[in-house]
Formats: sequence, structure tokens, C-alpha cells
Amino acid sequence: MDPEKSSLGGNVIVLKGGPPESFANTLPQRVEIPVGYAAKKQ
Repeated sequence: MDPEKSSLGGNVIVLKGGPPESFANTLPQRVEIPVGYAAKKQ
């Protein structure tokens, strides 16, 4: 989702990344969300 179109101004999903001591490194590397249709890359 485009952050500019989000009601909170952010992305929908944040995945694992960054330096080992960062908060983002504690997040999952992959998620699966059944929504009934395929997502597309923009």
C-alpha cells in the first residue's frame, strides 16, 4: 500500500531487516495473508 494513501500514513506490513540489535530485526521475514486474490507489485 502506498503510505500516502494509508489513513495512518504508513505501510501495511513491515518485515525483518536492519542491524541485529534493531527492532525491525525482531519482526518476521515472511508473512502470509489469505485475502482471496493475488497481490501485485507496484
